[in-house]
Amino acid sequence: MSKNIRLYDTHCHLNSQMLINNFDEIIKICQQKKIILNCVGTNYKDSCIAVAQAKKYPNIIKAAIGIHPYEIQNISDIKQLEELYLSNKEYIVAWGEIGLDYYQKPNNETIKQQKLFFIQQIKLANKYNLPIIVHVRDQKTIAMNDCLELLEVHSKTSKVLIHFFTGDKEICKKIIAHDYYISLSGVITFKNSQEINDALTLIPSNRLLIETDAPYATPIPHRGETNRPYYLEYIYEYLVKKLKHDDLQKLLLGNSLTFFGIRSNDEN
Repeated sequence: MSKNIRLYDTHCHLNSQMLINNFDEIIKICQQKKIILNCVGTNYKDSCIAVAQAKKYPNIIKAAIGIHPYEIQNISDIKQLEELYLSNKEYIVAWGEIGLDYYQKPNNETIKQQKLFFIQQIKLANKYNLPIIVHVRDQKTIAMNDCLELLEVHSKTSKVLIHFFTGDKEICKKIIAHDYYISLSGVITFKNSQEINDALTLIPSNRLLIETDAPYATPIPHRGETNRPYYLEYIYEYLVKKLKHDDLQKLLLGNSLTFFGIRSNDEN
């Protein structure tokens, strides 16, 4: 990755239809602001796009590949993802986003399928010693408990990132007990995010990351607009005021590079 990196957007979707047409323009601004990012897959097709984008800008973008619980179709898709990884190892830093999502009240068969896909992808992450990016929607529900239970049984690493944290203190404590990482999004800037903000001080400093999840969850002052990776600055600035850490920029960047196993050029 480039020298003089300021911030790392650990989770965004430049492969989405909402951003892909402005891809080069967005990257130009990220370069100017010294922001690097992970482009995250949710199915086989957009995982391929994420890899292609990382190939185009290898000093700015890394890819994560995976099948989101809403994108489950054929189990053979997981084998295709494995082949994608083996052909593009140098561009891929994590398996994800994967996990469980019970928000739409899925039936038992759908939950069973979500768990099957989750377990199979955890096993592939184990096989290739890759960090895992976990999606859990409605984190104060049984989905989080199921997710943590499956990770405890099947994952062989503590390099697990609970992305887009929206839990409270109790959920935070459960994640921390597993020594997992937590990523904060623009949601923390919203007026109705008091429970998340109350949990912030519980997160160990060496387990904290940030993300935009662009094009979603645009932080204040741009809420209502399409999110962009460079809006990460607003999340960072909010946390500077909230956490009052001596050097939060260095901490967050170091945590991110460590989690994804990346060396910046100035470490060479």
